[in-house]
Amino acid sequence: MYKFSAKRADKRSKTYLDGVIMYLDDFCEKHSVKFDSWAEVGVTARFKGYEVSFKDMMQDLDYNIDESKIWEWYEYKAQNPEAEKEMSFFSFSQKNFWEECQARTTIAINNYLSKKKKAENKNGFH
Repeated sequence: MYKFSAKRADKRSKTYLDGVIMYLDDFCEKHSVKFDSWAEVGVTARFKGYEVSFKDMMQDLDYNIDESKIWEWYEYKAQNPEAEKEMSFFSFSQKNFWEECQARTTIAINNYLSKKKKAENKNGFH
């Protein structure tokens, strides 16, 4: 059974805050931005006029997402208020990746079909 311990609670809080500060510092360094303030401490931070969620900061750093994507996401959200209902920052950041995969696959299939058709024509098959 769980028994409250003030000492353990203090340790958890300190560990969490240390982690938040580390993410915040790394995010500022990666994006060359200055932390302005917390909109909500540990949840939403303000940078250059944007309110960035801590979850998005973590994903940006943990998945080493392209530097421009976070700001593109917040611009997209500003222009599309329903955006977060459609997708997350992580999904948005991967969108071009999947589009590029589909394009490469289409090109590879078309090349294969073209070579196959040439081979069939060469061998007299129609």
